[in-house]
Amino acid sequence: MAAKLQITSAQTVQPFLEKFQEGKDLHTDYMYQKRSPCDKSCGLGFDFSTNTFKMSWREIPRVPSYPIEGKAVFSNGCLHWLVSVYDRQSQDDRSHVISFDLKEEEFGLKNPPISIGNPLKRDISRDYDQLIKLNGQVGYFCNSTMEVWVLNHKQEWVPHCRMDDLPNQWLDVLVCLNKDRDILGKVVIDLKDRFFVYSMQSGSVDEAKIAGRENENETAGIAIYPNSLLSIHGCFNTNSIKYLKKKSF
Repeated sequence: MAAKLQITSAQTVQPFLEKFQEGKDLHTDYMYQKRSPCDKSCGLGFDFSTNTFKMSWREIPRVPSYPIEGKAVFSNGCLHWLVSVYDRQSQDDRSHVISFDLKEEEFGLKNPPISIGNPLKRDISRDYDQLIKLNGQVGYFCNSTMEVWVLNHKQEWVPHCRMDDLPNQWLDVLVCLNKDRDILGKVVIDLKDRFFVYSMQSGSVDEAKIAGRENENETAGIAIYPNSLLSIHGCFNTNSIKYLKKKSF
């Protein structure tokens, strides 16, 4: 399936300050093809052991054991991706996770998490499982069971929560909102974006409204960004940050 999408505007929202800022008008058209066999993905990480950004294109001898897809999640010195849906044994299988250690420059393969007990399954394909970042850790979200796991320091999947009482639709988990580990997600219902917050303390789900968003019939894409991309040790001394320069290919 292919579709032509048009981006017309961008806004900035600061939820804690309840501020909303309209961005400049955009007029961008592009073609989107669902499940294209030519998947591409990238990720940016930092090697804490050498205090070095690795930001150059270069060839390395090792390659991942399976094709990857989706956005990379960076945690504990490694980038993480889901294995492509084309390389699963069956539609009911969860995706394995490919990791890339920035220090050793080696790929690894992690087994997917396993459900505990017999959770209720929704009629949602596991093709829509996601890797997410939860307070600096890698999280795995299963859309069919609404379960969330976290990869701990022992590289083991630990149950985090199960988000019940949400509409029986595909959920796009966006971000962990705060230190209480509340989770913000988006569901499309009747072609309208609706946002929900899952509370870790109470287990309840509340619908969230975006301050300043007047036309809720328009599709909204949310990108989460930190206040600074230099939240690393020695960042106040520019001489302590090294940029790895190697010949591009």
